[in-house]
Amino acid sequence: MKPTDSQKAAILKAVAEDNLEEGPKRRRSAHRAPRIIRQNPAATLIAAAAITASLIFFGSRILQRSDIAVPGIDQIAAAAVIQGAGFDVPASRPSIDYDALFGNGAIDIASLFGLEVKTIVIDPGHGGLDPGSTGPTGLTEKAVTMGVAQALERRLQRYERLQVALTRYEDRKVYLKQRVDRANQLKADLFISLHVNYLPQEPVNLVETYYFGPQSDDQAKRLAERENQDSDYPLSEFRPLINRITDNFKQQESFKLAHSIQNALYRNMRPHDDKLIDAGIKTAPFVVLLGTEMPSILAELTCISNREQEQRLATPEYQEQMAAYLEQGIVEYLIRRQSEQSLMTGADSNEQKEAQLSGSQG
Repeated sequence: MKPTDSQKAAILKAVAEDNLEEGPKRRRSAHRAPRIIRQNPAATLIAAAAITASLIFFGSRILQRSDIAVPGIDQIAAAAVIQGAGFDVPASRPSIDYDALFGNGAIDIASLFGLEVKTIVIDPGHGGLDPGSTGPTGLTEKAVTMGVAQALERRLQRYERLQVALTRYEDRKVYLKQRVDRANQLKADLFISLHVNYLPQEPVNLVETYYFGPQSDDQAKRLAERENQDSDYPLSEFRPLINRITDNFKQQESFKLAHSIQNALYRNMRPHDDKLIDAGIKTAPFVVLLGTEMPSILAELTCISNREQEQRLATPEYQEQMAAYLEQGIVEYLIRRQSEQSLMTGADSNEQKEAQLSGSQG
């Protein structure tokens, strides 16, 4: 039997009185239904609808309040009212958008959080069955990068606060994935991959330094394709690497490191070769720079295709010189980072910073 109009009016009046009136006279047992509902079970559906409507009404009134100072508390209170009546409505929470911090390239993340460099991994390019480029008289890229890397390791080991490791210590083939895995497993703070360039039919000599990004030009694209060959990355493992492309912190520090190393190399080599070309800082999609989790650069130290450079690169003395130039670039990068972190407290001299880096102070 459908309730009459008078019964509907009585139901709504009883519901309103039960929900709005206060005081001992009007309080009912939590387990006791309004009288008219007990008398007419057919009206239960209308009563439930009325309760729902009243709860939503009062919940929305809470949501519209503007006199509550704590952000988000109005939404939480309204949801609690509705949940208290047995309705499953999750309480909302204030959302925080971290893009303003980590997605903003203008914010220096390393300086903001006072991050330090403790471990450096040096990557001598090629090795074993992979000779890399070969000069006019037979000098191989793998031999040059090994000699420079070992000399650089010895130099950096003088700084007590730095831990240094190579991706290979002998003339053997090391896949790009293995180089990346080693740097990541060691939790390196910097990754520096060493190579020498080869420009066929061009007797020029140039120096350039790369960090990860889209190819700067066709030559960078060809170089990346050549260096990425035989990487040992299966498709299933390569896909997650793509997520690192938008890592602002890594990009910021990689650019700064590339800038310091490029400047040190060109500044020191130019007096010995007035035809040396400063090819600058470039970006290219090298897989070793993508896969490593830390700031990473790839330095093309010189051109082994240049006969004069090949002759010099074959000597341990020149390899030691190249290592000294790289050391200077790395130390300048570390000192600059310390300067950025101490802007608010006053900068120390470069001599003091280098002494602190080597552990002779503090």
